[in-house]
Amino acid sequence: MKAAIDSERGRTLYAARMATVGRLFAKLRHDKRLDRLVLRTRPKANTRWTLHGLVHDIGKLAHHGYAG
Repeated sequence: MKAAIDSERGRTLYAARMATVGRLFAKLRHDKRLDRLVLRTRPKANTRWTLHGLVHDIGKLAHHGYAG
């Protein structure tokens, strides 16, 4: 994995991934005030993150429309 990330192509792909994923987390933290998880177990925390992700996606569809 280290060799793959250290290659020129790997750096480009990894940089693009960080830009797209980081934006979602920043938006959830700022807009939805999701600063911390108050649920104690991993399945509950994963469910909460999934729910917030779905709300984010539904909001994007409502705002920009669905072109499916």
